[in-house]
Amino acid sequence: MAEELPVMASQPDSPLRYGLLLEGRDGIVLRPGLIGSRDGADWTPDWRVDRVLLDGLEVGGHVSAGAATVSFEATAADAGLGLLLEVELTPQGLVAARATVTNLAEGVFQVDELTLSLPCPGGRTRSSTSPAAGASSASRNGCP
Repeated sequence: MAEELPVMASQPDSPLRYGLLLEGRDGIVLRPGLIGSRDGADWTPDWRVDRVLLDGLEVGGHVSAGAATVSFEATAADAGLGLLLEVELTPQGLVAARATVTNLAEGVFQVDELTLSLPCPGGRTRSSTSPAAGASSASRNGCP
């Protein structure tokens, strides 16, 4: 039987989807991925993906690939910003990610912080043991 939890006060009505660049506008109460503004304005850009590239070639829809680099080009017209997110999966299975923010409007957009997040699948548990102390710990619903 599926467990359905009630929606508590101040919680979004639907499950949150965590992305590489966390945004408060999505209901996520964690620290946003981009912290900055244009003299106090444009501090919560509304990103829209313009193009997706796989190893430099534009793709659309679902694509299955092995080791490759995927680039997401996005703009926030409301804030006059451009965003390039690049995610690389190496042949060894490692993931690397980086982001570039570009000012597309007049005036200065001051970037105070730009942080990417790699979400862990929900419900997973990762255990680790500290050899010095001989203790073990577990983290649920996240990465330790």
